[in-house]
Amino acid sequence: MRSYFTKMSWLFLFLAIGFQTSRAQKLTHSAVINGVKQRLINSEAKPSEKDAQLQQAVDLLLNNNVIRDTKEKDKEETYFYLANVYYRQNEFSKAFEAFQTALTYGKKYWDKEEKLSGGTPLFSIKAAINDMKLKTFNKGNRAFNEAQKMASSNPDSMKLLIHDAIAKFETILSWDPKVFINEQSYAAGVYGTIVNCYFQLLNNENDETQKGELRNKALTNLEKLTEIDKNNLSIYYNIYMLYDQAKNQEKSLEWIDKALQVQVADSASIALKTQLIAQKAFILDVMNKPDEALKVYQEAIKSDPNNADLHFNLARLYIIRKEMDKALDEFKTIKRLKPDDVESNYQVADETYTLYSRERSATIEKMGGDKADMKKVTDALKLPIENTIKNLEDAIRVLEQGLPTATDQLEFNYRIGKCYTYIAQLQGDLAYNLENKEKVKLQKPFFEKSLSYLKKTVELKSDHKNAWNLLLVAYTNLQMKAEAQKAMENFNKLK
Repeated sequence: MRSYFTKMSWLFLFLAIGFQTSRAQKLTHSAVINGVKQRLINSEAKPSEKDAQLQQAVDLLLNNNVIRDTKEKDKEETYFYLANVYYRQNEFSKAFEAFQTALTYGKKYWDKEEKLSGGTPLFSIKAAINDMKLKTFNKGNRAFNEAQKMASSNPDSMKLLIHDAIAKFETILSWDPKVFINEQSYAAGVYGTIVNCYFQLLNNENDETQKGELRNKALTNLEKLTEIDKNNLSIYYNIYMLYDQAKNQEKSLEWIDKALQVQVADSASIALKTQLIAQKAFILDVMNKPDEALKVYQEAIKSDPNNADLHFNLARLYIIRKEMDKALDEFKTIKRLKPDDVESNYQVADETYTLYSRERSATIEKMGGDKADMKKVTDALKLPIENTIKNLEDAIRVLEQGLPTATDQLEFNYRIGKCYTYIAQLQGDLAYNLENKEKVKLQKPFFEKSLSYLKKTVELKSDHKNAWNLLLVAYTNLQMKAEAQKAMENFNKLK
C-alpha cells in the first residue's frame, strides 16, 4: 500500500508540474511582458530578491514568448525585455545578442527609454549597449593595471589577469570593432592595450611556438591600429620589430618602408625614422644585398651624421668591398664620435699600421731599394709613424679597459698583444740609426708587454696561428732562443 500511494503521489506531482508548464506556455505575449515588468520592479524594490526575480523574468520570456511569438513587433519587444533583464544580471554578452536580435525586428527601442511604475527605468538599446561597452572597457583596464603590479611578484596571477583583460577588450570588439562609446571611438585604446597585453605575455614566455602565436596576435591588432591611426610611427615600428624578432626579413623591410612613408615633424619621430633606415640597411646587408645596403647607409648618414653605428656598418661594408681607404675614414669618424669605442679604435690602429707598412715599402723602393738612405726614409715617414703609434696606444687603452669584462677574452688578448708588437716594431723603425743593441733596448718594453697577452691567447686557443707568429717575433727580438724555437715549431705545425 505504501508503495502504491508513493507512486500515485509522484504521478500527481508530475501531472501538476505538467499542468503548470502547460498553463505557462499558454500565457499571452502581453501577460508575459507584464509579468516581466513586475519582476523588474520587484528586483529594484527588494534587492535581496533581485537574483530570483530576474531569473523568473528570464524563464518567463524563454519558456513563452521566445518560442511562441510570431509577430515581428512582439518579437522586438520580447528580445528588448530579455536583453534588459540580462543587462541587469550583468550577462552583457547575452544582453548584447538579445539587443541585436531585437533590432532585426525593428528600431522602436533604439533610442526609447521607458520608466516602469515606481520609477524603475528600462534602458534604450543604445544607452544599454553604450553602458555595457564602457563598463567592460573599464573592467579590462582594471585587469591590465592589476597585472602590471603583479608582473614581478606573481607571474602566474599576472598572466591570468592579462588574459582576462584581453577577453574583456575582445568582447567589446565583437560588439563594435570601432568601439564608439558616448559618440567617441575608444578603438585605439582597446587595440593598443591588447597589443600591450600580448607584449607582456611575450616577455614572460620561453616556448618558441607559444611566442610565435602571441607575436601573430599582437601583429593582428597592431595592423588594425594602423587603420585607425595611420600617422603613428611607433605602431609601424612595433610591427617591424615583431617581424624582425620572427626573423621575417621580407616583412620587416615591407613595414620599414611603410613607416618611412609616414609624414612626421617632431624630433623623436625623425630620430626613429633614422633608426629604421639603419635597420633597413642592416637587413639588406644580412640578405647579401650589399650594394642596396650601402646606398641606404649613405642616405641614413646624411640624415644622422653623428650616428656612430651607421658609420660602423658602412665601414664594414667598405671592408667587404675592399675599399679600405673609405673604411678607415669611417672608423676615424667613429673614433671621433665615440673616443672609447673598442672596435673603431682597434680598426683605426690596425688599418693605420697596415697602410704605414705599405707606405714604408713604397718609400724605400722609391728611394733606391736596398741602397735607400734610411735617414731620409725615416724622416719622410716620421709623421705617419708617430700617428700610427698614437692610434695603437689609443687601441691598447680601450682594449685593456674592456678586457676584465670582455666576453671574448681570446680576441681582446690577441689584439692587445698585436698592438704592443706593432709599437715595438715602429720604435725600431724610428731608431734606424742606432746600433742593434740600442734599438732592442727601445723595443724591449713593448715586446715584453705583448708576451703576456699573446701567451694568454694561445692558452685559450692553442692553434691560433697569428698569435704564434707574433710570439716568434717577440721572443726573437728579446733573444729568448728556446721560446722562439718552440713558437716557430708551433707556427709551422699550423701551416
